Amino acid sequence: MSTPSISIAMTTFNGAQYLGEQLTSLSSQTLKPIELVVCDDGSTDETVAILKSFTELAPFAVRIFENARRLGYQQNFMKAASMCRGSLIAFCDQDDVWYNNKLHVLAKYFMQTDHLAVSHDYSVFFEASGQVIPSYFRYLALSGFSPVVNIKGCSLSLRRELIELVRWPTPRSNCSHDTWVCFTALLLEKRGYIKKQLIRHRIHRNNTSGKLTGGSATLHRLLRGFHLPPFTSRTDLDAFIAASVGPADVRFYRQAVQQCASAMTDNQRRHALGGLARRRAICDFVISEAYLNPVRRVIGALVLFLASAYRDSDGMHGLVQDILGHRNWMRHCSESTKMES
Repeated sequence: MSTPSISIAMTTFNGAQYLGEQLTSLSSQTLKPIELVVCDDGSTDETVAILKSFTELAPFAVRIFENARRLGYQQNFMKAASMCRGSLIAFCDQDDVWYNNKLHVLAKYFMQTDHLAVSHDYSVFFEASGQVIPSYFRYLALSGFSPVVNIKGCSLSLRRELIELVRWPTPRSNCSHDTWVCFTALLLEKRGYIKKQLIRHRIHRNNTSGKLTGGSATLHRLLRGFHLPPFTSRTDLDAFIAASVGPADVRFYRQAVQQCASAMTDNQRRHALGGLARRRAICDFVISEAYLNPVRRVIGALVLFLASAYRDSDGMHGLVQDILGHRNWMRHCSESTKMES
């Protein structure tokens, strides 16, 4: 089997401070990509000049596109990926550092599986404090989370085939490129994980998203790890839904399933819609008036648990939280933000 062609999809916006180090790490890859596609979102610093200078020395093609108007990082990443020519697409932030074996490991992985998307482990470096998290997957495990809850695009690669199958979401959905890729790959049961650190992810004051789920939490880890079939489950899709879908999200995810339906089996579609229906029941309960009453809250939580509404990573952990009333989400929600039937 021949080595797949790999495109790197990068977006930039006023990233001159760290961009040079990242570009150097890309040019040092032991397996070279066929191209680097960069979409700049209106930088006013030296970002574009650095990119143009890099094109003269890079050991692969570099294509730079300067947006006529600001797209925002979500749509900009989708644009960059859509312009890639390789059979594999690796998302790339402007301020990280890739280990030189990243593309080699990714190519080998995709050659050995039929997965459509893969997330790899990574180390995290905090610019301000100098703190380092050697393994983000380990950091998640300390709280009882599996790698499925990691949706950071900096660690995500996909086959171009996935987007050809399901297309991108509409701009008005406000869904990020990484969330979309992870969810749709899970719908098709084609998402994988590489338990090797392949980049150093930098957290600094200008990150679009600097929040990291995880950290040491023994009780939460024990509760998330306690399974009681059939009332809890161990599927990756259920774990993603439990970790990512809140009261304002269910309608969008149901629409996403419908958009992907032609690429799914009937069983996959039923599983997804069933999981979202159970999640909706949890969300409706947590934002209901009943949740404010201790007795009604305990009864409601137990009824939902017996109906298998609490799924993986939200099983016993979610039940205990709701019995105690710790998930009083979005009390400011108006009726217009609640899910429709």
